[in-house]
Amino acid sequence: MRYLLMIFCFCVLAINLRGQDFSVLSFGQDETFDFATWNIEWFPKSGTTAGFVEEILTAYDLDLIAFQEISDTTLFRETLENIGGYEVHFASEYYGGLAWAWKPDVVTVNQSYEIYTQSTYWAAFPRSPQVLEVSAFGEEYVFVNNHLKCCGDGTLDTSLPYDEENRRFEAIQLLKNYADGAWFNRAVVILGDLNDELTDTAPNNVFQPFLDDPNYAFADYELSTGGSYFWSYPSWPSHLDHILVSNELIPLLATPDTEVTTLRPDDAFSSWFSYDNSVSDHRPVAMRYTPGQLTAPSLAAQSIALYPNPVRDHLILELPAHTEEVLLFDSFSRLIHTLSGPFSTIFHLNVVDLAPGVYFFRVKTRDANMMGTSTSSATLRFVKQ
Repeated sequence: MRYLLMIFCFCVLAINLRGQDFSVLSFGQDETFDFATWNIEWFPKSGTTAGFVEEILTAYDLDLIAFQEISDTTLFRETLENIGGYEVHFASEYYGGLAWAWKPDVVTVNQSYEIYTQSTYWAAFPRSPQVLEVSAFGEEYVFVNNHLKCCGDGTLDTSLPYDEENRRFEAIQLLKNYADGAWFNRAVVILGDLNDELTDTAPNNVFQPFLDDPNYAFADYELSTGGSYFWSYPSWPSHLDHILVSNELIPLLATPDTEVTTLRPDDAFSSWFSYDNSVSDHRPVAMRYTPGQLTAPSLAAQSIALYPNPVRDHLILELPAHTEEVLLFDSFSRLIHTLSGPFSTIFHLNVVDLAPGVYFFRVKTRDANMMGTSTSSATLRFVKQ
């Protein structure tokens, strides 16, 4: 009887391993830039997780992926190596389960770092946001991987520091502060398991700071307002994983060759239950579009420079003609000083009284073109030692 039971268990396992059809999965294309966010629920969830993830990622053929909840980094790296053609990055300061994978023949990583790593931000960010500054198809981007605090009662109470919704709300405010300052005038993609719904009413919507600003858009907003078929978290039917883009990318959302969707790897399994038990309780959310459509910086923005950088006491700004305003911000987007004109093309500034840290100049200029004049702006980053 024991022998027959062992044969029965082996047969069930064999049927389970052969019961998937990954040929039904596809997304990435050679001519498009394809990226996604995927919470793999403390990879590996089971003894078969690594093999299934290998099959799923091979089928989707993505250029860049932001992962959350990677527990076994060694096995995860081996899984990506088995696929081939990917490089992997984990956090360099504090590991909270976040990871990146990208195709180096498509994506060049120029810089990787974490933000809000200090203990004062741990309530808002249990896992520090993980940033990749990359080039792909000749264009530059800032990608930010996040996994915000989970759970809550659906009510945002800003008077309670450890209210789950308030912690997510504070995280969103801090991300917006950083994007408005450090990444102003750059193509920014903030993505990940943000652990809340875009459709909550205004008093309780943790994403309201971004929703109220026309310079940002949730690329997956229509997924959240549609039926549950394309929701990313079927276990508690809701859409919790998001892709937010800055205004440089917003026009792409209206082009016919752009697609934003929730990928459904569970379609390759016999049921959602089978996928959930073997791989994850989340589905990936992905975006693809034809590159070469980002708004190019103005000629004035390209002619701005500052040096030395880092600086101790004396900073020199090279400004274009028709500079109208120069604003100085700290790393949290707080306005430190407004510099008054008129401005010469070489502008000298004494920064000896600034505290050590990262600062940003926002330079507003008036550009001449065939249609008359227009106003543009550019942001420059420098480090005060």
